[in-house]
Amino acid sequence: MEFLGEKGLPSAKLQDVVLENPQKTFNEVLDNMKKLYKEKLVHADLSPYNILIHKGQVFFIDMSQAVLLDHPHAQDFLEKDVENISKYFSKEGVKDAEYEKIMEKIKG
Repeated sequence: MEFLGEKGLPSAKLQDVVLENPQKTFNEVLDNMKKLYKEKLVHADLSPYNILIHKGQVFFIDMSQAVLLDHPHAQDFLEKDVENISKYFSKEGVKDAEYEKIMEKIKG
């Protein structure tokens, strides 16, 4: 674990930035969600408030709520994470940010 920021100031939350390329950022978020799922993890509290943009890269934070896929509520948590990401990036104009498409890409 390390501090993400510069000169003592933390990196911005996704919620607080204006994205130059929302599609690129969406793809990075989706890639990270897929990596977690492949490792049998669900963030369980993913939203634009728990994603930092540091030097142009996406970082998930607040992983303390993450659960393994065999957790009884893992599917519910994944659905909420996907819903949050879909809602945010749809508002940003990303065309393939529909809930079903995201879920399909995560689960493969």
